[in-house]
Amino acid sequence: MAIANRGEDIKGFPALLNEVMWRANYSYRLEYAVYALGVGHGVIDYMCKIYIPSLLCDLGEELDCVAWGKATYIDMVVQVVAYHAIAMLREAL
Repeated sequence: MAIANRGEDIKGFPALLNEVMWRANYSYRLEYAVYALGVGHGVIDYMCKIYIPSLLCDLGEELDCVAWGKATYIDMVVQVVAYHAIAMLREAL
């Protein structure tokens, strides 16, 4: 794992995701886990994961969500996974 960060002073989709999470009654910021994979000489692919726990008490209603993103730069992969998480939450809410 390359980075695990909560990203407090951020811009773009992660900041928008924080706003969506706050409006959905989540009381904490999500943690971004970034993994690096070398695919060639000087080429690195990054994958990022966000785990979003369910808010509902009934386990049969909703399952926890995991959003994944893939890109060639760390900043870009965080933006991509935040966008995917927003899309997943938009469908759920």
